[in-house]
Amino acid sequence: MLRALRLSVALAWLALGEVAAQGIPKQEAKLTPVGGPVGAFGTTVGVSGDTAVVGSYLGPVPLVFVRDGTSWTEQASLNSAEPVTLGYGVSVAISGDTAVVSDPGLGLSGVNWTGPGAVFVFVRQGTSWTKQAKIAEPDFASWSAFGTSIALSGDTLVVGAGAFPSDAAYVFVRNGAVWSQQAKLQGGVFLGQAVSISGDTILAGGPSDGVHVFVRNGTSWTAQTTLTTVPSVPNFGQAVAVSGNTAIIGSDHKAFVFFRSGAAWNEQAELDEPVPNQGFGRSVAVSDVDDAAVVGTPAATVGGHSSAGTAYVYLRSGSGWEQQGALEASDASDSGKLGFAVALSGDTAVAGTDNAGAAYVFHPIQPFNKLGGGLPGVSGVPLLNGTGTLDAGSAGSLTLANAAPFTLTMLFVSLTDTPTPFKGGTLSTVPIAFQLPVGTFFTGSWTLPWSAWPSGVPSGTLLYFQVGVSDAGAVKGVAISNLLKATQP
Repeated sequence: MLRALRLSVALAWLALGEVAAQGIPKQEAKLTPVGGPVGAFGTTVGVSGDTAVVGSYLGPVPLVFVRDGTSWTEQASLNSAEPVTLGYGVSVAISGDTAVVSDPGLGLSGVNWTGPGAVFVFVRQGTSWTKQAKIAEPDFASWSAFGTSIALSGDTLVVGAGAFPSDAAYVFVRNGAVWSQQAKLQGGVFLGQAVSISGDTILAGGPSDGVHVFVRNGTSWTAQTTLTTVPSVPNFGQAVAVSGNTAIIGSDHKAFVFFRSGAAWNEQAELDEPVPNQGFGRSVAVSDVDDAAVVGTPAATVGGHSSAGTAYVYLRSGSGWEQQGALEASDASDSGKLGFAVALSGDTAVAGTDNAGAAYVFHPIQPFNKLGGGLPGVSGVPLLNGTGTLDAGSAGSLTLANAAPFTLTMLFVSLTDTPTPFKGGTLSTVPIAFQLPVGTFFTGSWTLPWSAWPSGVPSGTLLYFQVGVSDAGAVKGVAISNLLKATQP
C-alpha cells in the first residue's frame, strides 16, 4: 500500500493544472436523543474537538455527544437538578471539558417570566458530567434575556442580556471551581443578543447599531472598536463569531468577514446569499487557524424539500474567501431548517435544526486541516495550505508562503503524524512516504497544483504534509512549515 500511495501522490504533483470547483463536505452523524428526533432539539449547538452539546428551547434537556473514530454516541444529559423554566437550553456552549447551558426564563402559555435568568456550568471528569455552578443575573431588576446568548473560551464565560433596557454582556471567570463576575460590557441598543469569545476578545452584537469588540488586558475589558458596514444592512449582528483575529457577522441575506491587524479591524469579505431569500446569515461560525467559516441558511430548499435548510462552508485563500460547499442532511425534509444553528471546531462542523429534532455532524468540512507547529525563518513560520478536494479526478493545489525567497524547499508527505526533533524544530511527517524538492520565487512562495487527483487511495487515508526550507535566517539554517493534514474521502 505504501508503494502505491507514493506513486499516487507523485502522480498528483506531476499532473499540473488549474484548481477546479470544490466538493461538498461529508455528513458524519445525525445526533438525536435516544428515542429519536424530538421537537425543537437542535436549535442550539456547540462543539469542541470530539465533543458536541445540543440543546433546544422546549426540551429535552441538552445532551452531550462524543466521537470515537467516526461514531458519535450520547454521553450525558445536562440536568440542572433544580427547577428551571421552559427556557432551559435556549443556548449552549462548550470548551474542552466544560459545558454551559442557559435559562433566560420563559413563561408558560404566554405568562411572562419575571425572575432573573441564569446559566449552569457543567464539568467533565472521565466520562461523567456534574454541575459546577449556577450563575444568576448579578444585578437583576427586570427580565433582561440574561442567557439568551452565551459563549465560552477556557475559563472565561460571556453571557448576553440583550433585552432593553439592560443591553449588556456579562463576563465571568473561573478560579479553580469558583466563578466570579469580571465585567459588564455595554455600549449599544440590544447589545448582547449575540455574543462570541476567543481568548481575550469578545464580540457582542444585536440587530441595531453595529457589533462591539471588547478586549481584555489583565483583568480589565475595554471597547476596541465597533464593526459596521456601509451601506447598512438589516439585522447586522444577529449572529456573531470570532476566532483569533477573524470575525464573521451575520445579517439578513449576507455575512461579513472582518480581519484584525494590530488593533485595527477591516472588512475582508462580503459573502452574498447564494440563492435569494433563504435565510442566509441566520447563524455563523469561524475558525481563524483553519481559515474556515460556516454560514447557516435554514430556509434553503434542498432536494426539492422546502426550508430543509443548509449551511455554506467558506475557506480563506489569501485575503479572499471562496465557497467550499454546503452542509446538507442526508435525510433532508420539508421545514427541517438545518443551519438554524452552527458550530465549528477544527475540521468538524455541527449544524442544528429548528424543526427536525436533530443536529448533524459534518467531518471533514475541508480536506486540508492546518495542525500548527513550525519553525520560523527570516520571514516567520512558513505557511503551508491546501485547496481543492482529494476526490479521484478532482483538481487542487498546495501553496507555501512566508518562506525565504529564491531558496530550496523540500515537501515531505507521510501517512503518520510522528513528531521528531529536527534542526531545533519538529518534523512530524515521519516516516516519509514521498518527498519533492521545490524552489521558491522572489515572493518566498510556491504553488503546486494538480489537475486530477489519482484514484486508488483508500478512503479514510490520512496524509500529512510539511515543508523544510533552506533559510540562512533560521536558527540552524532550516525553517519548517506548519503540519497539514488531509483526509482521503
